[in-house]
This record gives sequence, structure tokens and C-alpha cells, in this order.
Amino acid sequence: MVGVGETVMSKDLPKNKKLVLHMDWESDEGLIEDETVLDGSLPGGGVTIYTLGIIEGDDLDFERVLQEFRFRGSGGLSPKDAPPKARDAFDKWYEKLTRVSEESLDKVKKIRDQVVEALNNLSGEGPEPRGNNRKSHRVEALSWLKNSKITSAFATNRFGTTSRVIEVAKGLYTLGAVRVEIEAEDDDSYSETMIVHGSEESEERLFCYIGSLHPDEMQYERGSFFWRLWWD
Repeated sequence: MVGVGETVMSKDLPKNKKLVLHMDWESDEGLIEDETVLDGSLPGGGVTIYTLGIIEGDDLDFERVLQEFRFRGSGGLSPKDAPPKARDAFDKWYEKLTRVSEESLDKVKKIRDQVVEALNNLSGEGPEPRGNNRKSHRVEALSWLKNSKITSAFATNRFGTTSRVIEVAKGLYTLGAVRVEIEAEDDDSYSETMIVHGSEESEERLFCYIGSLHPDEMQYERGSFFWRLWWD
């Protein structure tokens, strides 16, 4: 249980998860002298506890506890003044949870090169935009999706609900997307096309994640850090 204290740090992870560092406090009765390992001391009485773990959505129950730190005293600290040991652990776990292994990156590179070669052996042109002659424009994905008033605003056959697509967009940003866009027609509240802008640093992670989304069509050029994705 996350408890009645305060959240010190929180970052989004893929699949609607969050990495959370939570601060709580107990009276001296919660500390068994000579049996409880302490990570340091702070001014004041009692015990300050920092719990680092993963939660799902806005649920206040830890799905998985990664580390726990106990400091003698309350210290009169605000959440932003958490000890460096707890904050450093948060940063290291976030990097670990969002980093793709070198072996996986090698596999992705090989798959990417094969896909690009296959595309180049075709007409050399990416898929044309879908739809009729109505004018379309690109809008930032999270803003457009969160402001949507319908329950399924994007590629219903693939994702179902708008909330699911919001988590996909968050996942893309978590993995290093510079910008995620929806290609929407001027007077339409529904779309099936997503644009992802990456960077050299994030290209392999994004390529791997985008592949797991199984787009029906994908426009991608080596070194462009740009994907245009379409679902039926």
C-alpha cells in the first residue's frame, strides 16, 4: 500500500504504469532498535520511509516494490528534499526500466534494415495519405486525444478506446519521441494516422515499440527519425 504520505517523484512508464517514490513517516514504535537497517539519519523523531515501486494508472497500491529506504528522524523535509540516496535510486531504476537491451537493439537494427531494403525495392514512395480530398492537418497527439469527446477517436479496430491511444502516445514520449502527432481532417473528430518524430538517440527504442503496435502501413526513411503510421 502506498500509504498516507506524499509522492516525492513520479514518471510514466509504458503500458499505463508509473515509477513512484513515496515518502511516509512512522513513530519510534515502528523502529526496532538494532534489528532495523537504517539508510541514514535525519533531524527529529520517528522514522521516515521512502518506498520506490511501480503502480498502475492512478491506483494507490504498489504493483511491485523495488526498494525501500528508512531514515531515523523526520527531518522536517518536504517531498522535494528527499535524500540523494532515494532520488538516485529512482533515476537508476527509471533508466533500467526504459532502456532496451543491446541484444534487442541489434535485432531491431537488422529488422529495420530489412524493412527499409524491402521498401526501397518497391516504388520508393511511402503510402499516400488515406481519405478523401478534405484538407487535413497535424495536431499534437496527447492534446487532441485528451480533448476528444468520443470514447474511440483513433483507429478503433486496432486500439478500441481513446484512453488506450493516450497510453500509447505517453509510451512513445517515454521512449524518447520528440513529438507525436495525429493527422486529423479539419472538421473530423476521428483519425487513423499517427506521426512520430524521434531522434538519433531514441530511434532504435521507438522502432522496436512502434513494431509492437502492428501498424497496417508505415512510412519510414533511414536516418529521418520520422514515422508515419496508419491503421485500418
